[in-house]
Amino acid sequence: MAQHLKVPPVRIGFHVASIAIIELLRFAPLEPAATLPKRLSLLYEQARIFILPPRRTRSRPRVVKHKASKHQRKMPVSA
Repeated sequence: MAQHLKVPPVRIGFHVASIAIIELLRFAPLEPAATLPKRLSLLYEQARIFILPPRRTRSRPRVVKHKASKHQRKMPVSA
């Protein structure tokens, strides 16, 4: 789907796209096999709706916080 739209795969909304694919597969056995290509083309047309906006750069990047110790740290002895 991402190749068809020429966007990176991370820009496709997983939740909405998975629901659309499941709906396609759910009703596929009930329809004639000749309608599958038509349904796939409709899915590709709907895929433009699933594109997410590009990610913003973080103003404050994520960092690993140090775990607080239960014990006090020994203060350095000055000479």
